[in-house]
Amino acid sequence: MLSLFFAGYMVSYNFSANDKESFLVRDIPTQAADASDEIIVSNVTSLNIEIYDIDKKTSKTQTNTIPIAYLGLTRHELIETLQDYMLNPSVNDKAHGLIACELVEFTKQSVTIRKTYSAKNLPQRYYIVAEKGVLVIYLDNGRTLYDRTDIRLTQLPQSVQEKVMNKMRVDSAEELYDFLETFTS
Repeated sequence: MLSLFFAGYMVSYNFSANDKESFLVRDIPTQAADASDEIIVSNVTSLNIEIYDIDKKTSKTQTNTIPIAYLGLTRHELIETLQDYMLNPSVNDKAHGLIACELVEFTKQSVTIRKTYSAKNLPQRYYIVAEKGVLVIYLDNGRTLYDRTDIRLTQLPQSVQEKVMNKMRVDSAEELYDFLETFTS
């Protein structure tokens, strides 16, 4: 039995000695899964917001820091995020007549987003009421919901609370924006 074991050992030793080349670890170039060349938004990327007024044909650009929600996004993911934003823009953007939001530039150093506004389709009058303790805004017909806010009725001064309880009328988008800015913390 011992001789059979010894014979097996010698055969395997000779095989491995003669075929050492097949057991060498070859240096195969590898790339880490997250080390792709795809550009992503980082904390050093600057954000340029181009504000375009389509009615007046004017444009201005603001440079901001990148919002946390954009960090790590690829070009495609940022475009999807902007499309989602257009489904429910902020009260500020609604009040100023936002009609489009698009990605204009996407590099490692800079992201440029163009927001296009038009006041032509803005309602001329709004109504602010309280529902379930928060302020809700309706369009001038008093039935079409414009926006729900996070502003609690109890945050307002007593005189403003009374106006809201009686369906407070606001005569322009600018006046609505000013009102909301005043009571947003």
